[in-house]
Amino acid sequence: MGKRDTSGFNTIQLLGDATLTILGIVIAFHLRYEIIQARNWEPFIEIWWVLFIGAIALFYFFQSYRCGEKRVSDSVFAAISALLVLNFFTMAITYFTRGFAYPRSIVAISFLTQSGLLIIWKNILYRVYLMMFPGKTILVFGTQEENERIFFKLLSGNKEYDKKIFAENYNQEVKELLLEADEVVVPMDFQMKDEIIKVCFESKVQLSIRPTLHEVSMFATELGQIDDIPILTIKPLGLNQVQRMLKRSFDIITSVISIIVLSPIYAAVVLAIALEDGFPVIYRQERLTLDNKVFHVMKFRTMIKNAEKDSGPVLAMGADTRITKVGRILRATRLDEFPQLINVLKGEMSMVGPRPERAFFVEEFSKELPEFQYRTKVKAGITGLGQILGKYTTTPRDKLTFDMIYIRNYSFLFDIKICFQTVQILFSKTAAKGFTHADTFEAVRQNEEYKVEEGEGYFVVNK
Repeated sequence: MGKRDTSGFNTIQLLGDATLTILGIVIAFHLRYEIIQARNWEPFIEIWWVLFIGAIALFYFFQSYRCGEKRVSDSVFAAISALLVLNFFTMAITYFTRGFAYPRSIVAISFLTQSGLLIIWKNILYRVYLMMFPGKTILVFGTQEENERIFFKLLSGNKEYDKKIFAENYNQEVKELLLEADEVVVPMDFQMKDEIIKVCFESKVQLSIRPTLHEVSMFATELGQIDDIPILTIKPLGLNQVQRMLKRSFDIITSVISIIVLSPIYAAVVLAIALEDGFPVIYRQERLTLDNKVFHVMKFRTMIKNAEKDSGPVLAMGADTRITKVGRILRATRLDEFPQLINVLKGEMSMVGPRPERAFFVEEFSKELPEFQYRTKVKAGITGLGQILGKYTTTPRDKLTFDMIYIRNYSFLFDIKICFQTVQILFSKTAAKGFTHADTFEAVRQNEEYKVEEGEGYFVVNK
C-alpha cells in the first residue's frame, strides 16, 4: 500500500454500511408494528446474515465505501443504488423461502430508514476522513502542454490536493519532491518511466499510469505458455457469442421497461418542442454502429430546422446559436437521447457502449487516431464509460481510451454499474472551480489564492 493506507478506513466504511443496512430493517419492523409477530420476524432472522454478506458485496461493487476519496453525494448515491438492488434481492429471497411471511411493507420502510442512516453515516465519515488524511500531494509527469491541461482538470475535479507538482523531466530535485508525494502520475511513454516506477515502489508512493492506446489494447490478457516460456495472449476485440446474447437480453428488457415508465415525459417533451419550433420533433441522423453498419439514430430535436443546411457536418458547441431554448434544457438533462431507446429495441444500438458517431467525423478522427475505428467492434450505446467519466471538454483521444477500456473489460455487471452511474450523472452537475480552460497558467501565477514555485523543468502549486 502507499503512504496513505486507507484500506483500514475503507474496511470500516464497508462493514459500517452493511451493519446500518441490517439496522435499518430492524428499525423498520419497530416502526411498522407495535408488537412484532414471530411469523414476520423469523424469516428475517433466518436470512439476515445472507443480507449482510450481500450488502457487503453490493457496496463493494458500487464503491460506496470510498467516502472521502469521492464526494459525499457520489458515495451516498452509490450506497442508495446498492440498497435498491439489495431490496429487490430481499423480496426475491423471502418469496422463495417463506412466501409472503416477510412483509413487503418492511422492504419499503427499511429502504427509507437505511437511506437516512447511510446519509448521516457518510457525512460523518467524510469529516473523519479529512481529519485523518489531510492535504494530499500529487506529482504529475508530462510535457508542458499536458501538465498545464491536467493542472486545470485538477482545479475543476473532485479530488482535492493541497500541493500539485508538475514535472517535464526527472532530476534530483524532482526526485526529492517525488519522495514527499502521496500520488505520482506518469505517462506510459515517459522517457524516465522505469526509474520513476522503481522509486515509487521502493518509497511506497501510490503510482498511476496514463496509458497509451497501445497499452489499453493489451488489457484483458490471459496467461499462457509455450513449453516453459510464459506468454500473454490478447483476446480478440469485441464480444463472444454468450456475451452478445446476454447483452441483447439486457437491452430488450431495460428498453421496454424504460419506454413504458418514461412515456409521460416523452409526451411532455414532444409538446414543448412542437410549441416552440413546430414539427418534426424527432431528429434522425445517419450514424455508425457495430461493424460500421449505418443506421438512423433518433433524438428529440434540439436545434432549429435544417441547422446544417449551409454549414454541413459541424460538432455542436455549448454556445451554439442553432440550439433552441427547449433544446438547451433537453441537452442539459440528456432528455434528447431518450428516443434512442427505440434504436435499442430495434437492435441498432445497445444501452451501454461507445456513443455512435457520424461517418464524417469517424473518418476525420481516424486520420490522427487510427484506433478510432475499433469503437465499432461493439454496438453503439446510449450511455457508456466515456459519458459517465468524460465531459464535453474531454479530448477525442481520452474518449477513445475510455471506449477501448470498456470494450476490453466488458461484463454484464459492468453494464449495470454504468447504467446506475448514468442516473447519477443525470441528477448532478460538476461545478467548475477556480479557473476555466480559457485561463492561462500566467493567471495562476497572479492569483493570490495560489502560491507558485518553479524550478528546473518543474513547477509547484500550493493552495
